Amino acid sequence: MIITFYLQIDLSIDKSRLRFGTFDEEDAINWCRSDLQTNGGHTAVDIAKIWSRNRIASILSNESSSPRSSISNDSNKPLIENPEKKHVSFNVLQRCSDKRKDLLWLDTKKKDADTQYLLFSDLQIYVSPEKQCNDDTPQKHQLITASYKDIDFYLNEGKSLNIFLGTEPLQTKNGQSKKERAWFAVDVSSMDKEKLESILPNGYFISPFPAFLNLNEYERSIFSEACSLILWHMDHQFCPTCGYRTIPEDAGLKRGCTNGKCLSRSGLLNTNYPRVDPNVVILVVNSSETHCLMGLKKNFPSNMFFCVSGYIEPGESIEDACTREILEQVSLDVVKVEYHSSQPWPYPVVLLVGCTVHVSTEVVKVNEEELKDASWFHFSEAELMIKGKHEEGYKVPSKQTLTYQLLDSWLETHRVE
Repeated sequence: MIITFYLQIDLSIDKSRLRFGTFDEEDAINWCRSDLQTNGGHTAVDIAKIWSRNRIASILSNESSSPRSSISNDSNKPLIENPEKKHVSFNVLQRCSDKRKDLLWLDTKKKDADTQYLLFSDLQIYVSPEKQCNDDTPQKHQLITASYKDIDFYLNEGKSLNIFLGTEPLQTKNGQSKKERAWFAVDVSSMDKEKLESILPNGYFISPFPAFLNLNEYERSIFSEACSLILWHMDHQFCPTCGYRTIPEDAGLKRGCTNGKCLSRSGLLNTNYPRVDPNVVILVVNSSETHCLMGLKKNFPSNMFFCVSGYIEPGESIEDACTREILEQVSLDVVKVEYHSSQPWPYPVVLLVGCTVHVSTEVVKVNEEELKDASWFHFSEAELMIKGKHEEGYKVPSKQTLTYQLLDSWLETHRVE
């Protein structure tokens, strides 16, 4: 994997940020080797001198005895330090980035009997009638998947958008890993719908929004990736750099410009990679932690309360965005931001970042351009809202949402067994 990275070196006199070039992942870990070079033939020392970081150049040249930073790789340390934290969704597929250019491997996976195809038409997903979720919650829809034999006549035409999503391990009845199953997303907008119905009966196409909320956790994970990529491909058929037509590459993970002289074909420009829009979802808690703040949104039911939310702007950290949004929307001063969990939200390609923030003030001034209203709720009242038993009929969104999970997590600290 090719990566671009930034190295920060702590010195006794100053702290400088040095921009390195492009390295293989293995080499990046050993960044202190003086023989490494960028694609342009520059070493770390060369780049330090270009940026007039003479002291850093001296250290990298072993001309100083000042201590260097090091990158530790403790294989026993878990990637998720708090595995008990609730996460709204998870991704079950391995993206297999090392296989996306292997046409023979991809062709084998496409034709494998275990491979599953999700079907999209005009950005709608093909589902079946109501069934029961694995977690015993009501489910109005379930994904219908096709095999290669079901739609080979259509795939072999070579005109459809066919995106490789990833693989997941298959298990035998005794729980042993058998092999891996591949997943693809296919645009079947031009397929005859009567023929599709004859192949995969009892199905219908619906909008992504109700589908997402009424799928089980396993299916939501795969659907989120597929829906976001399908929509991105539909909206980016022309290069934003030069205007030429683009074509899918790397099995659908990117789009390449057909103009060989386009700047997106060189350097570190990534104008043809899928975009992700980060959005913070914020549960506001007062200083005594007895009340939380919830807001009413325009164009939503008048009894449905949500967490405050907003997009992270360029140059902002998550903490910066939370602080700004709370100040802009309800005029409260944030003193602490705690990350909770995240959730892909395929409308169209949003990553929701859930946080709990603590504020030092409680006088709310609602920005009516952002919210219809906002109110403080005691934890006992919020408990009734989350259970759907509030005497005024106040509610919160379903448990598949970050608003519900943030509120439920906060209420756990007040529940008595």
